[in-house]
Order: sequence, then C-alpha cells, then structure tokens
Amino acid sequence: MSSDRKANLKIDRLIKGCYNYFNNPGSHAVSLRNTLNEIKEYNVSLKEDLIELYKLGLEKKRPDLILALFGKSTRDEFGDELSFKRMINKLLIFICYNKSGYLKKFISYPWIRYDISPYKMYEILTHRVANGLLTHNPSLLTPNDRQKYYTNINLRKTQEILAHHQLCADVLLFIGQIDSVSYNKVRFYYKNNPELIKRRKAYWTLIFFFAKYVKNSARDWVYMPGGPLFKRAEKRWNNEIKKELTISI
Repeated sequence: MSSDRKANLKIDRLIKGCYNYFNNPGSHAVSLRNTLNEIKEYNVSLKEDLIELYKLGLEKKRPDLILALFGKSTRDEFGDELSFKRMINKLLIFICYNKSGYLKKFISYPWIRYDISPYKMYEILTHRVANGLLTHNPSLLTPNDRQKYYTNINLRKTQEILAHHQLCADVLLFIGQIDSVSYNKVRFYYKNNPELIKRRKAYWTLIFFFAKYVKNSARDWVYMPGGPLFKRAEKRWNNEIKKELTISI
C-alpha cells in the first residue's frame, strides 16, 4: 500500500471520527479539537465538511463542539468549563466578528435564540457593530472601533443580517420594555427591519383605532343614562334644584 493511499485512508478515518463526535452525546470538545489538529498536519481543506459539521452541531445542540470546530476554547479565563448559555454567547460574538456567513443559520435555531442574552445581542446591534450606521456618522466611532469596522467585512455583513432579522426586533422590543431605547439610537433598524416596521404600524393602528372609536364610545357610555358622569351630573343638577327651591321658600 502506497504512502499516499495510507494517508488518504487516515484522513478519511479522522474526518469520519469528527462526524461521530457530533452524533455521540457523550463526546468531548477536546477530543474533536485533537482530531482536527491531526487533520491539519496533512494540509487538507475541510471547507465542505466544516459546513456540514457546523449544521450537525446546530441540529444536535452542541455549542461546545462548534466552538472546537472553530478552534475556540470551551473554558473561561480561569480554566472553568463555560455554561451552555455562555458558550452560545461566545459563539455569537465569534461568528459576528469572524464567520458572518454562518450567522443566519446560527440565529435561525429556536434553542439558540432562546439562550442568547438580549443585552449581549443589543450590545452587538448598537455598540460593537453598528454605531457608525446608527448615527450615519462613522466619525463618531473611536479610531479603534472604526478601524475594526472598515477592515472587517464580517462586521458589515453581520450588520446587514441583523438589521433585517426578526431577532433584532425581538431584542429591541424586549430591551424597550425594561429600559427606554431612544428612537434616534435605533432608527437605522426601524428603517431597515421589516418586523419592526410591521409591529410599529400595528402599534399606531391600535392607538388610532382607540382614539377614533373606543375613546368616543367610552365617552358616550360615561355620559349616557346610567353612566358615571351622567349620574354625577344628575346629582349636581338635583342639588342645584334643591338649593333654588330652598331659597325661593
């Protein structure tokens, strides 16, 4: 058996092993990372397999293995294993900055969106990625942020994806319930996010409906016979009549 054939068989075996890690609930990220390091020694391109393994990791709910797939550690600065939620948020930040092509798929999974910290997403939406576009004045960015933004195409692609995604609307509305978000700060998203536009139109439609129909109906009800303002007016009228009768007598 030639050395090339042996090498090819070894590579195929290692790649199959990577798929097995994703299909095995008891597998560990460090094992996948070691296997990937072995494959790198053969200078093999894993582009297609990387995409398939990434999709498999999303299907199997394995953010730890996806982090290993991208060469990222699953531990914090103290060497402790990250929690499930922190792994997802670490992945989110990494993808936004380095792998924007994987972002749509990432945020399309409900289990991931459920565990994304709204504040972390809000930070990415406003401070980390899009301050220049939000203010329409990139000069307001710090020199370091401006350099990162203009030299990293992933940030610009992330901006485009998030600006049109429902997750952006969900996060901004969620933050707005807890703390007021100025319209000026998020006007870029209001102009470019179909979900926000739809919800804002629905909001104002309800307000105008209330003002035009419900409010008038309520006013008619309180003044109609038996209504609270009718009773109050009736009582005041009766009292005035009694006073006049008393004076005349």
